[in-house]
Amino acid sequence: MKIVCIIATHDRYLLTLTSIRMLKSQTVPVQIVIVGDSPKDRRLANSEKCKYVHHENYPIGKKWQAGVDFARKLNPDAILICGSDNWLSPNWCKTCSKYIQQGYDLVGKSIFEICHIPPKRNIEVIRRKTFLPIGSGRMFSKKILNRIGWQLFPISRDSGLDGKSYLRVVNHKGKVKDIEEYKNVNVLSLRSTWKNKNTWKRYRVGYKLKKLRGVSNPVRWLKRFPNSIRYIKKLVPNVKL
Repeated sequence: MKIVCIIATHDRYLLTLTSIRMLKSQTVPVQIVIVGDSPKDRRLANSEKCKYVHHENYPIGKKWQAGVDFARKLNPDAILICGSDNWLSPNWCKTCSKYIQQGYDLVGKSIFEICHIPPKRNIEVIRRKTFLPIGSGRMFSKKILNRIGWQLFPISRDSGLDGKSYLRVVNHKGKVKDIEEYKNVNVLSLRSTWKNKNTWKRYRVGYKLKKLRGVSNPVRWLKRFPNSIRYIKKLVPNVKL
């Protein structure tokens, strides 16, 4: 399968670089498209041999859709969505593509982990449960993209993009696969001092309310992501490990 991954980024050079490097460790080939809005984003794409699309940061839906429009020209069998602050475990794309080949149109996970990397303190990893596959790691089949005219994201919106793209799939009778039963296939979101719409504090409050289980040994758990500890030390040099 030919898989094209879209990463939309804004002012996150080092963070985006680690996400690109994680994608390059996938056990199947992935072509990466960076959608950015600065010369630094373009230089990053060129240095990492990624395709580049220039687009203003807002509306965010329009920016992501610009990546989808460009990916269409590459004639992929599936596209993959990945945030600039997300890591995917090495067997992620192989697992998702298996389900795409079985006839599913949207493959993702409703359980994912969040890693907090605070300066001068220990890292923490907690799990989050959602009601449907959302966020990074979602893979969409060419079949469903053709059916919806490759219009995956609402171009006038800055929020609610995951839900809208999910509804586009199900409203066009697409098959959805949640791969939450695979504990060794993971999506990790990173939180630290950089800006995020969904902050660590927000996740932490929800974590306590829902009484979700955290990871008891975060450093050992993170080793399922190649070079993760080295990358974390570069992102936040004074973190405690």
